[in-house]
Amino acid sequence: MVLCFKLNGVPHQFAGSWRISISEAVSDAAQRVLWYFGQGTGFQGTSLSAAAQVAESMPPQLLSPKEALTTSSGNASLGSEPRHAVEDKTILMQVQNMLQKTFSKDTAAGDKVWVWTYEPSLADPQVFRAFAQVPALGRTFQGDWCRGKKFAQRNACLAVKAFLEEQGLGTDIP
Repeated sequence: MVLCFKLNGVPHQFAGSWRISISEAVSDAAQRVLWYFGQGTGFQGTSLSAAAQVAESMPPQLLSPKEALTTSSGNASLGSEPRHAVEDKTILMQVQNMLQKTFSKDTAAGDKVWVWTYEPSLADPQVFRAFAQVPALGRTFQGDWCRGKKFAQRNACLAVKAFLEEQGLGTDIP
């Protein structure tokens, strides 16, 4: 919830944290405004160290590559980072191309080889789980919970890739 108002002709915007219900979101944003102006006692700001502790306790698949690199014990090689970035950007295209080649006879012109859906986490608005439905296979592939839709989609794409390789269909994918 974002509260916008003018005070002495100056626009102000205050954003509350993500909440499940609208009433909770409005209440949280209002508490933050009151706290900012020294009138409220309900809101406690989050310290940076508390945020870092939360990031350290998250499983690696929930972290973005940048977060994973900064919270890791230094085992990651900086030289391999550009290679992984290229792989991240091309894995979706590679698997989609493989699906198109493999199921070109079973897929009508204009039909999608896969359909993406996302399930948001109730606990964190930035965490998602992606589902890739492949109509030609009659299967839906589920990824792990990941921070952001892009990482969730990539994770589910890796599940599709693993299945294709297991079935001997993914030999063209590096």
